[in-house]
Amino acid sequence: MSTSAVLGVLMGALTVVIAIALVWYVLEVIGCWKVFTKAGEPGWKCIIPFYNNYILYKISWAPGWFWVYLILVVAYAGLSEIGNTVLAIIAIICTVAAMVIGFIDNYKLSRAYGHGLGFAIGLFLFQPSS
Repeated sequence: MSTSAVLGVLMGALTVVIAIALVWYVLEVIGCWKVFTKAGEPGWKCIIPFYNNYILYKISWAPGWFWVYLILVVAYAGLSEIGNTVLAIIAIICTVAAMVIGFIDNYKLSRAYGHGLGFAIGLFLFQPSS
């Protein structure tokens, strides 16, 4: 197989991946927009990174927990780069704590819209990456 054929296959695969990612993002925005408008927030807030998560915490729980979650995620990112074993254990604890807070937020969001634990598990497993 020639170099141009391999390059053509790679470009085709990249085009498919980009198309799928674009469709996924549009579906995320549509879903988040509907959640925000149903909660009385302007839909445009779902497009702004980090701010949309802050608003989701505001809708479902309390915005203060967003900052705790953000600190845990940043602490994990900073500590995981260091080769120290103790700091790696602290990074793992930060990750678990962030996951617990994230799940509680998803549960409270599902309760805010009249759903239960099953819906919260679905939100946790299939949450958008925004």
